[in-house]
Amino acid sequence: MATTRSCFVVTNGPVGPSTVFPTKRESQMKNVTSMLAAALVSTLAIGSAFAQDEGADPCGGGEANPCGGGEGGGEGGGEATGGGEATGGGEATGGGEAMGGDTAAAAGGGYPMAVIDRPLNIPKGMVEISPDVNITIPDEGDTAFGITLGARYGVAPKIEALLSYGLSLSPSSDGKGPLTIGAGLSVLDNGKLAVEAKAAFQYDVLLESAAILAGADVRYKISDKLWVGTPVNRPGLGIFVKGISLGPLGEIKPMFFNIPLGVGFQATPQIHAQLNTQLINIAINDDAGETGFFGADYIPLDLTALYSLSSSLDVTAGVNLGDLKNFGGFGIDLGVNYRM
Repeated sequence: MATTRSCFVVTNGPVGPSTVFPTKRESQMKNVTSMLAAALVSTLAIGSAFAQDEGADPCGGGEANPCGGGEGGGEGGGEATGGGEATGGGEATGGGEAMGGDTAAAAGGGYPMAVIDRPLNIPKGMVEISPDVNITIPDEGDTAFGITLGARYGVAPKIEALLSYGLSLSPSSDGKGPLTIGAGLSVLDNGKLAVEAKAAFQYDVLLESAAILAGADVRYKISDKLWVGTPVNRPGLGIFVKGISLGPLGEIKPMFFNIPLGVGFQATPQIHAQLNTQLINIAINDDAGETGFFGADYIPLDLTALYSLSSSLDVTAGVNLGDLKNFGGFGIDLGVNYRM
């Protein structure tokens, strides 16, 4: 069972896992497809990278539950890969600046402290490093610990490079986990609506599987304190190009599309809180399990919080409540975002 995130890159903001915690091993096996899919989309470490400073990753449906939760490795596939949170977690950046990366950073003399005022993409020349520790506490079984190291770099005013690596400490993955490399492109930022397209390639060294991830971070600024959009780093599209081996059960290559939802509140210039869920998970092929809808099939929920110590340093925390409708257990994430 993996506990590290491995989705789009988790970089700035509270890490918001979306892992679904099954109550029975049988249910894990029964839904291994979704679970693996979730792990795949899990947390691309560059985490906030996906949605820049908010809460993170994002990721496609986990466990049998298409809601983007699910433990990272799944039982038939061996130990969960280090990047096990299905949530692509990451914080949901809520920065709705009308200006692009470089301008936003320059105006006012630096990078905005308030998440809601930050651009989705990191400014040109800036580097952001986001280490994250995550703990998964299932209803049954042992508690799992994992870490994810995410980073992103501003290549150009509207382009950023994303990188992340996750691994499980307990149970040990022997240093093996999901490696994700991607890029983000700011396609719109008018002060109210901001959109950043993202794509990445992920290779899981432990499970020896590979997938292509794609999606978009979206943020609509309702007011100076409230925004609605998508959680950071939770790609909507996941396509396995190298299948996951389930031993005697064969191999699967899940393909799925999901729509996540995030709502952020900027309580003070330093404090930002966010609520994340998933509206729908569409199974594109049989290996991806079944299509599911929020409320009818699952109710995934995770909360994230970010405290800005300065324009260059954030402290993040997240609580993943899993699927309130079907599974028990929960997860905790603690991390920092350091920019230079």
